[in-house]
Amino acid sequence: MKKINFYTALIISLFTVACNSDKTNTEEENSTEKIELVNNNKNDFVYSPSLRNGLFNYEKHEVEAEEGGTIITEKGSELVFPANSMVDANGKLIKGKVDIEFTDISSPLDFALSGISMKYDSAGVTYSFESSAMCDIKASQNGNEVFVNKKNKPTLNLATTNIDEGHNIYLYNEETKTWTVKAKSKIKNNPLLKLKKEKPIAKLVKPSRLDKNKQSFGIIIEPGSISELDAYNNLQFEIIDNENYNPKDSRIEWENVTVEKTKKTGEYIVIFTKGSRKVSYLTKPVFEGIDYDSAIAKYNNLKNEREEKIAEQKRKYEELIIFEKKRVEKERIEWEKRQKEWEIANKKRLKQDSLDQKDKNIVWDLQRSFSIDGFGIWNSDKVILYKSYEITAHFKNKQGELLDIILDNRNIISKGVNGIFDFKTNNIKVFQDNDFAILATYNGNFMYLSYSQIKKYKVKDRKKPYIFNMNKYNGKLETPEDKNKLYSLLTE
Repeated sequence: MKKINFYTALIISLFTVACNSDKTNTEEENSTEKIELVNNNKNDFVYSPSLRNGLFNYEKHEVEAEEGGTIITEKGSELVFPANSMVDANGKLIKGKVDIEFTDISSPLDFALSGISMKYDSAGVTYSFESSAMCDIKASQNGNEVFVNKKNKPTLNLATTNIDEGHNIYLYNEETKTWTVKAKSKIKNNPLLKLKKEKPIAKLVKPSRLDKNKQSFGIIIEPGSISELDAYNNLQFEIIDNENYNPKDSRIEWENVTVEKTKKTGEYIVIFTKGSRKVSYLTKPVFEGIDYDSAIAKYNNLKNEREEKIAEQKRKYEELIIFEKKRVEKERIEWEKRQKEWEIANKKRLKQDSLDQKDKNIVWDLQRSFSIDGFGIWNSDKVILYKSYEITAHFKNKQGELLDIILDNRNIISKGVNGIFDFKTNNIKVFQDNDFAILATYNGNFMYLSYSQIKKYKVKDRKKPYIFNMNKYNGKLETPEDKNKLYSLLTE
């Protein structure tokens, strides 16, 4: 058997995305030069629900329509379905399993990319929303849309980090791109917090015996870096595909070694680097001789312990769900009474209270609790009334072309404000003492300026026009991971 002597300390590295952009020359660009616009090429990018489906992680659940049930999402939201709470397009009660899809829409970039308007019209005045919690709920059976039974409505306890009680509940109309106010938002403690904070039960990797016909090597793993392998001693990594193995790699003294998990449990990518040289192998952990026997015994003990922990966790959830069903039914009756009272009071309400601009406490143990009379996009919002001022802005691309009349889907993202502000003209509003970023599209591409890049322009003079050099985003935008990468660039 051939072995590769790759014994070295393993360093688990964190990779960050770096963005190279042109240096901002504020003295040269922020002048009063004559503005000459390039030809208007129609932007072929459109924000749409189809884009939303790719960029957002929709959790998939099932509910028995006749029995009802409770869905608990990854972030601690609860969707409680009473028995017979769903109907078909003709109003007939649904029988059997219903597919429920749920996603949180939580950041300013989420709002911009989702195609959801954050504008609200009231008494002829248009306001911008700041969201404390938003989600999209879909329900279907055999591909057919399912609707809420208005006589027996589900309850949504929407997880939030915002403690402001001045928010209302709204339902979005995708066709008209408008919001309908539904109720006053009610905050309550999240009973799932204690369970959600419990340490996740680690997955187990069943030991495999070393195959003497395949290449293998040993490395020292930093404790805690690969949790499912912590329990084992003297493990080796066996190369799954020997055809890709280069014998010369075993003679190199590598500077750094990292191990990355794959989607398949028990398989890992081991990456070796030295200077600019980098090689990687798809591997699995293996054991030899008495080390294998010891590993199997350890695995069996851990498996029994893990099954006991899972059973105990399941029992806690079931007890909590029973308790929650009783509590929700009681609150539903009280809520409907309060809602009627609130609707009467709300008709007399002519303006929103001002918001103090200050840091909000991050409290993960809260929920916005309300009944829902339809599936779709639900939002807990408050109108933004921060102090702002207006500046004149022009935009260039890397080639120096003016983009003023061809830049589309323009949005301002202001630091510390969970909302977006779209603008159509060269006059844009910015908040006092707040960093901001810009996101727009041009010829099907995303253009942006991050917090740190705009900060270099020292935007304070309201009378002077500013010319912003926009960056082109060159990455893909197809998955939630792509969206997170773009958000990191905007907020750097």
